[in-house]
Amino acid sequence: MKKLFTNNATRAIDNETISREQISSTELMEQAAEAFSKRFSQIISDKNPVLIVCGPGNNGGDGMGIARILHELNYTIEVLYVGSDHYSNDFIYQFERLRNYHIPYSEYQGITDEVLHHILKSAVIIDALFGSGLNRVIDGTVADLISTINKQNNIVVSVDLPSGIGESVIPHSDNTIKADYTISFQLLKLCCVLEENIPFLGELHLVDIGLSESAIEEQESIYSIAELKDARKKLISKKAYHNKWDNGHAVLVNGSESKAGAALLASEAALHSGCGMHTAIIPSSIKSAFNIRIPEAMILPDLHQQYITQIPLLPYADAYGIGCGIGTAELTKQAIFQFLRQYSGPLVIDADAINILATINDFSLTNNTILTPHFKEFDRLTKTHTSHAERIQTALEFCKQYQCTIILKASNSCICDPEGKVTFITTPVASLGKAGSGDLLTGLITSLLAQGYDTKSACIIALHLLNLSARLVEKKYTAFAASARLLIQALPKAFKKLLP
Repeated sequence: MKKLFTNNATRAIDNETISREQISSTELMEQAAEAFSKRFSQIISDKNPVLIVCGPGNNGGDGMGIARILHELNYTIEVLYVGSDHYSNDFIYQFERLRNYHIPYSEYQGITDEVLHHILKSAVIIDALFGSGLNRVIDGTVADLISTINKQNNIVVSVDLPSGIGESVIPHSDNTIKADYTISFQLLKLCCVLEENIPFLGELHLVDIGLSESAIEEQESIYSIAELKDARKKLISKKAYHNKWDNGHAVLVNGSESKAGAALLASEAALHSGCGMHTAIIPSSIKSAFNIRIPEAMILPDLHQQYITQIPLLPYADAYGIGCGIGTAELTKQAIFQFLRQYSGPLVIDADAINILATINDFSLTNNTILTPHFKEFDRLTKTHTSHAERIQTALEFCKQYQCTIILKASNSCICDPEGKVTFITTPVASLGKAGSGDLLTGLITSLLAQGYDTKSACIIALHLLNLSARLVEKKYTAFAASARLLIQALPKAFKKLLP
């Protein structure tokens, strides 16, 4: 697992590096400027005019240092710095050094014809306004500058972070730099994986600036990233001597007369992900569809034609998954409420089952329960949120209160657990933005739980499997042609890629 750090934790590591390596903050800034410039020259090799916009803090100091280094690399550089009553010490030091070079610079007080001329004649703009040093909404003349830059066709490269994004603010093109590239300093930050910030980052690059490895190792963080290699380590190869009972029995309670597809997709995903047996509890009206399309599934049809009215506790069930296309009829609500009061085994709750849960004032969950909501479902269950960071905090509180696990489905889905940890899967795929993807995830996780995987491992493996399948589909058909059925067809190859 790779640690993911907040902006405060990153600054703590910077300070520890300065202390442990016995270097000054200006020396660390110089290392950062050199690392940025090296990567910048690899990305932007043409020596077209570059305008560096600098804020009054250390991010602006980085920009001043970058200006000197790129000037020495024969780039045509101009600097525009924000006028302020207070500049950081490192900014002042870097500005004094800049004066010794023949680099044009000017002070920004507001949008003028001259400022607009500087912007329009520059092929590239380097954003060194605020970086990770700011966590508030930018306003005033600096917001005007950002808005003006965003409206032009310049290539924009941000230093460390696009100015304006943070961990608790909602970015907007009127007050947040929309970068084409972000060159960030060594550590991947939490705000880089938050849903609302992703469109502003552009192509993200991490560069080593010589931060203390021991300081990084010792810095605690509740946030991490589960990479493909982590999922690969968790996957257990099948044994030749295992029979269908050894491989687990997954039970899915899904579907209604108008949403038979959700139940079919979840069941197919379960059967393609390793469980030895699968039982589908479904409304009677969709029994024929199951018999024709999924002959491997055992079927327990509900007495009702249109929706689920009872959920039997099967003695042979190793895990249950409920909710895909199940609807919210009153009898279905009662069946789920009764089931939750009696069942204590591994369980996945998705879609309409979450919506039903949101209507129940008194319920309990267990530490082997996984909820898989998208944002709207989660907000119905808890409260309305204005940012993804806020939603994650609520999810952590919910997991602690009910001792369960939550997957917040997004471009970068995250797993919140009852121990107060958040694990991101940072491999967004356009093909997953289609109806049915969540049904597949429910089937995958339920199957893995039935095989004996712990909740965290099941979530990590399932999310990576789904992403691998989506990438395979995109490679063959493009994201436009992707569908949940194609994702299922790609699952066998996805498993093959995941196996150690």
